[in-house]
Amino acid sequence: MQLAPLNIEEDVNTIHIQLFISNNGRTRGYYRKDPFIVRFDYCYFDDSGRKVENQYYIENETTLRGLSGIQYIEKDFDSMFVFNPERFSITGLIDDELDNSFISVLAEYKHGINDYTLKDKKLVRLEVVLDELQQLVNDETEFVLTNTESKGCLEKSLFNEQLQGHSFAVKLLETGKRRKRSKIKPEKVPKSPKKIDKVKVDPKIRRAETFRGKVIAKSNNKIDIVEYISSKEKVTAKCQDCGHKWKKRSDHLLARLYCPRCDKA
Repeated sequence: MQLAPLNIEEDVNTIHIQLFISNNGRTRGYYRKDPFIVRFDYCYFDDSGRKVENQYYIENETTLRGLSGIQYIEKDFDSMFVFNPERFSITGLIDDELDNSFISVLAEYKHGINDYTLKDKKLVRLEVVLDELQQLVNDETEFVLTNTESKGCLEKSLFNEQLQGHSFAVKLLETGKRRKRSKIKPEKVPKSPKKIDKVKVDPKIRRAETFRGKVIAKSNNKIDIVEYISSKEKVTAKCQDCGHKWKKRSDHLLARLYCPRCDKA
């Protein structure tokens, strides 16, 4: 399955999520506008940097009606008693009644998904997707979330599915539109000499130290890491017994922790 562009930068134990929502949920007059998540894309990098990605079209009121063949009309087009008709406002006609619980024109403009897109797609319940992701992530997983509408609209979407209390849904709402990597703000001058500022550790340094700790612990202090760039690059390891240095992929090194020189001796 092809994922929409997420501008993903690989990182260990990180999940990138992109949500496509049916409309902005702002109801005007007596026409309904109930937002629902139409598509759920995710890309997850585990602790070893391995990638898991999926794209799901969600089964709900909006997508099921889209599959049933909604007739679209121009609202107020044939009304005789409207003095200022909304000529370019499109709505849905279901059982001879106007309805707005479908993918709006504005939402379609943002993400390109409409009822025609859904015709050949397999629909999956949102709860099934949330359960799947709950099994993947852990308390240390970093979240990067992008969605086509506001955080408030996302809350309405989860409420409409009666999933606002799901543990993974709670994590989504806590994340909001917060991006993991933000610009570092200039240090503030302490108001009091007693105040101790917390030192922010560079994520790359933290990942390198975490990996080094795993290697040292797993090898019983026989192997150390001299250089670590990223999970995709080869790391430089050093044997504490003979001093030999060699390069190897991080996941391969963790799988077989031994010194090539000592092993041959």
